[in-house]
Amino acid sequence: MKLHILTGEVINMKNLIKILAIITAFFSFFLNTANADPVKVCYAFNGPIGEWGWNYQQELGRKHVQNHFGDKVETIFIEGVGEGADSERAIRKLAMQDCKIIFSTTFTFMDQTVAVAADYPDIVFEHATGYKFAENLGVYEGATYQGRYIAGMVAGATSKTGKAAYIASFPIPELIRDINAVALGMRSVNPEATLTIVWLYSWFDPAKEADAVNVLINSGHDVTVQHTDGYAAVQVAQEKGTYAIGHATDLTRYGPDAHLTALEINWGPFMQSVVEDVMN
Repeated sequence: MKLHILTGEVINMKNLIKILAIITAFFSFFLNTANADPVKVCYAFNGPIGEWGWNYQQELGRKHVQNHFGDKVETIFIEGVGEGADSERAIRKLAMQDCKIIFSTTFTFMDQTVAVAADYPDIVFEHATGYKFAENLGVYEGATYQGRYIAGMVAGATSKTGKAAYIASFPIPELIRDINAVALGMRSVNPEATLTIVWLYSWFDPAKEADAVNVLINSGHDVTVQHTDGYAAVQVAQEKGTYAIGHATDLTRYGPDAHLTALEINWGPFMQSVVEDVMN
């Protein structure tokens, strides 16, 4: 059997069927792509997002992803997640919501992220500042020690007493590295400068932060460098007439005369690249 088409050419019926099948497959793929469900990109935050600090910078990364991809993605987040069992429950809850990518945004979620990633091999997990990996689990971190070294230079050059203090959260690798960088930066401009370390064992505790800074100022420390998620250290420095170096975001509005500088990380391009890899 043969079919004559309008051009006058003769096409074998078997070939015509093949052509129609290819066309059908193409349009089916096109329609499925156009109507595909958005990729769910999910985040677990260990404290309030607010308008400052580490979580806020990660939140700006989430917004960048949403704005860049539009309706191709759906972003979901949980904030105020506690450490330990609470964080595993939160991360597992995100996994059960059909998230394709989960950003676990703090070091203290590391073991819990590892545990959930093992149960969900089809989800891509990205954990901030950790050191444990798996086939579907990566780690992301900024070269923060570089900015911290410069912050140390600023502290060393600004301090009149030669005594600065580092308000630290937890003794984890990232903080030890950054403390060393600040100390080296200070001594590059003032070899006699000293750096006092105060551990708060909390990411966000404004009352502890303020108390620590008050004690330090009273003992002659006129520059504080914070590695916590609050802004109380900057506020106290403003009140007392000393200086402060913020963490993760510009905290000038909380101490316009006191705030010297801060280390910021733009997570947006990295998070965008992770989503692109999953989509492709």
